[in-house]
Amino acid sequence: MSSYLFSYGSLINSQSRHLNSGLKRAQKAVLTGYCREWNIAVPKIKATVLGLVKKNQAKVNGVVFKVSEAELKSFDSRELPAGYTRIQIDLKQLKINGKNPTEGTYYAYLTKKPTHPVKNKPVIQSYVDVVLSGCLNYGKKFAQDFIKTTSGWQYARIDDRQNPVYPRALKQLKHKRQIDKLMNETRN
Repeated sequence: MSSYLFSYGSLINSQSRHLNSGLKRAQKAVLTGYCREWNIAVPKIKATVLGLVKKNQAKVNGVVFKVSEAELKSFDSRELPAGYTRIQIDLKQLKINGKNPTEGTYYAYLTKKPTHPVKNKPVIQSYVDVVLSGCLNYGKKFAQDFIKTTSGWQYARIDDRQNPVYPRALKQLKHKRQIDKLMNETRN
């Protein structure tokens, strides 16, 4: 049986995803019963990144892509040490391109110990840029939905574009103006 990964953060971006797998084609997806938050403190980069927690009546957009066992292990080695745990998704809670998945095992990474961004571990713009650049590849509405369904924007945030803290920051940011405009228009 095939395995798939639901991504709701940096792995929406194909360049970021490619670091742990081949250039996988991903499909838009929505997962219900979970909330996306800025809730994982990463001491190594002194920042807070996105995580997923269970929450009734909530939903998040993201992408789904097929993974081999070796790729899944590679993603585990990237995500588990950062404070995530991999879970199997109930197929009744997932829609892919508006339809129910018909086969396979679907996984997502949940936050083990949620926290909030603080001054010495803020949300960093270089990470936001990776995620929103990936979202914009699926359209403006997808990016707006991402912003609207992410909680924690009110916490500490810094602009590190000139000297990126995020180790997988984009070398070239072609969507800078669009990202800034979306953030100003959409952020809750």
